[in-house]
Amino acid sequence: MPNQNVKQLVQDLQPFKGAIESAHRLLTWEKQYYPGLLFVGISISYATLWYLDLSVITMLFLLVFVVNIFHYLLPTISRWLGNALDWDEQHEEKFEHVCEQIYSFKEHWAAWVQYLFKERLSAVLVTMISLILLAFAWIGANVDNCLLMYLATLLIAIWAGLKYNLNDCGSKSKLK
Repeated sequence: MPNQNVKQLVQDLQPFKGAIESAHRLLTWEKQYYPGLLFVGISISYATLWYLDLSVITMLFLLVFVVNIFHYLLPTISRWLGNALDWDEQHEEKFEHVCEQIYSFKEHWAAWVQYLFKERLSAVLVTMISLILLAFAWIGANVDNCLLMYLATLLIAIWAGLKYNLNDCGSKSKLK
């Protein structure tokens, strides 16, 4: 472990290590049917939200409720998943690797935010960012928000699996 901050993150996430390791296996498509499970789960969730046609405030409160329940139950579920996995050295190394990835993402995100808001940006970069944001605003005005969020959620959910299984720009997949 290269960094004291990563060690602290590993220590802080110990109660959730079973759930984190299971989520990592799902998101990196350890089994062939995991991408299908992700797609079906996300599709059913968004179809339910679309069917219920909730107001924004109701959906916000429902989201906070689900997050609160999830936060309460996650340590229990994590212990159950951790015991089911027969936690060993290999699982511990994978958990530490996931924590390193989380910390690396946090550092990259912080550097990007610092670059955008602390540095004086060139006119070309400001113009490009403005055009991209205008394009997204136009798309958001013309396409249903639920559909856009569905597509964004699918992209985020499959990104890790695509990155993991198609490393080195299209080399042989790791799926078995």
